[in-house]
Amino acid sequence: MLSLQVLIGPAFRHPGYSVYGFFQVADPAYPNLGTFRTLEVRDYDQMPVADPARPVYDKETDRRVSAVLTPVLNSLLNPLDPCGRGQSLTVGCFHGRVSARDLLNACVMGCRIVRGFRREGQLAIIWVDFSDKVFVLAARAFGGLGARFGVHLLVRDTLLSTRATAVRLGGHDHHVGGLSHAFDRGVQLAHRVLAHAAARSKTTAPPAGSRRRQAR
Repeated sequence: MLSLQVLIGPAFRHPGYSVYGFFQVADPAYPNLGTFRTLEVRDYDQMPVADPARPVYDKETDRRVSAVLTPVLNSLLNPLDPCGRGQSLTVGCFHGRVSARDLLNACVMGCRIVRGFRREGQLAIIWVDFSDKVFVLAARAFGGLGARFGVHLLVRDTLLSTRATAVRLGGHDHHVGGLSHAFDRGVQLAHRVLAHAAARSKTTAPPAGSRRRQAR
């Protein structure tokens, strides 16, 4: 499993905790499919918090996740595309809440990500497990229209997932749960998107003979 761990910064409204981002590739059958999740971690013993209401995003945390980290992660797996087209997918799990002072900024950041995801090599946007009331309403309102443009927003549901995020913090291994079945549905959707991209790649690839002629 490929795992990347990033310290994002101090947790807003929770002194003694920090926000970390965890990017992972867990299935060798899908080398260009990653998952991303943020977690609050207690500073003194590096214990992760599996609370879907945390972290709370202030402007700086949101900026670091949306404007700095997301564009990097969106293109990180492009070289591993089995189809050779330099494309990938990241299923983003968005637990936590947005502070009132960050609400407008979060909308702006979200729009920037939507405008740029194709350019960064993402086949689609798949964001899951929303539980913040504002974004639950936005996801439900935008869901049908957004899916036509490759933007899939899946709200957290009551059925819990059996999946967990494997992380190593402070020299100890943790399997952090707290995900809902929306995460499972997001991964399944990602598999379908990747399968469709692979099928399209086969139908549009030039015949082997024509490639040899072009090489000459």
